[in-house]
Amino acid sequence: MSRRLVAQALPSLLAGKGVPNLTQSQWSTLMKVARNTGVLSMIAMRNHPYDKFPEPMLVENLTAAANHFAFFRRQVMREVHELARYAGQAGVHDITLLKGAAYIAAGYKAGNGRFCSDIDALVSKDSIPVLEKKLNLLGWFQSGLTSYDEKYYREWSHEIPPLKHVERKTVLDIHHNLIPVISNRAPDIRSFTRHKIHLFDNVYVLRPAAMVLHSAIHLFTGEEFQNGFRDLNDLYSLFDTFAEHDGFWQDLQSLAEETRFTRELYLAVSMVGYFYADGAPKELEQLASALYPGKLKARFYEWLFSRLLAPWSELIDAKRDIVFARWMGFLRGHYLKMPLPVLLMHTCHKIYVSAVESFSGVKAKP
Repeated sequence: MSRRLVAQALPSLLAGKGVPNLTQSQWSTLMKVARNTGVLSMIAMRNHPYDKFPEPMLVENLTAAANHFAFFRRQVMREVHELARYAGQAGVHDITLLKGAAYIAAGYKAGNGRFCSDIDALVSKDSIPVLEKKLNLLGWFQSGLTSYDEKYYREWSHEIPPLKHVERKTVLDIHHNLIPVISNRAPDIRSFTRHKIHLFDNVYVLRPAAMVLHSAIHLFTGEEFQNGFRDLNDLYSLFDTFAEHDGFWQDLQSLAEETRFTRELYLAVSMVGYFYADGAPKELEQLASALYPGKLKARFYEWLFSRLLAPWSELIDAKRDIVFARWMGFLRGHYLKMPLPVLLMHTCHKIYVSAVESFSGVKAKP
């Protein structure tokens, strides 16, 4: 199945703009690609009832995906409520959910069918030690980290090491910022948490403009894009949800300019427009024009991210340009997160550790 056909069919289904006319074989491939890219449950949740789909097997797959997500959502909300309760016991009365957990808890379209591998939460940096100690007492621990990894998280990153529950195996990512501090781009977090939205108890989510901009930062400063198409759909869904909110577009542009993330916002609006075309809000084109980085950069960004964010699967024809784009994206992401001297040191360390483990067969000691 061609990349072009997949890149047209999946956004149409995710936007709820109609069911494409495909053969049985193409439907089978498309559903497998949707599953591999993490969007099958989103298609299931956004296209019910399924009478528009031509194959009984499609209906069975979509029904199973919807049921799976309903169970997952209950799990996420249980973990969120427990985190809120434990944090409150530790004296932490302000938890801001991020990314997938935020979309689900807030009931936004972006969370409808959205799976996430962990629960991301933002708290003040000063409150992290007492919260982490409380979570340790309740069975949440980090694991498998070397002393170098520990240093990376504690001194350079924007979060503490991931905490996994000893029984449930669920993972918490506790943040104090949105991008590694070593990057020299970590913003004053108050710019994002200003006017945050209260959900329940001590749980909040970012206001619409801050939520969208964080989603753009997360995607377009990353170095791995296995979930790139799913994350781009997050942005499309958020734009679609907030497009008619009073002051949203002005707040979004102002926040990007204030925090110096205009490049990431331009990439978000241009790539959503590229993949979702007619399904995207009309304001995206206006915002892309306002943030336009120049013809040369715009063409490079389109070439790179149209390949990085396209659905990935072994079932789709993969050409050399995709492999090259992934390599460039990997290097770019690391470069954005670390100054060059630190990046070189970090890379040399990782190569050394990998070589030692390969030759000795022994994992590096924590």
